Amino acid sequence: MTGGTTPDDAARRAYCTDRLTLAPRPVFAIDGHPPAYRIPPAAEVTIVLRSAVTLSPETDNRCQRMHFETRWTVAGQNA
Repeated sequence: MTGGTTPDDAARRAYCTDRLTLAPRPVFAIDGHPPAYRIPPAAEVTIVLRSAVTLSPETDNRCQRMHFETRWTVAGQNA
């Protein structure tokens, strides 16, 4: 996970960031295509990660409306 959280104060950012969990293998969808869609070589698609980030249920209101940025590497393979 990278920076980019809000609110801007360091203590609240640290509190909220510590309560995020990134799924090791999130469910994904390729927008506008069926689940078994094969991406052609050199094609560009949007891949949506579903339930990729969760916030601990014990988190208090300090993290309401929090924005954060994550970066994922998507690797493909030839069938």
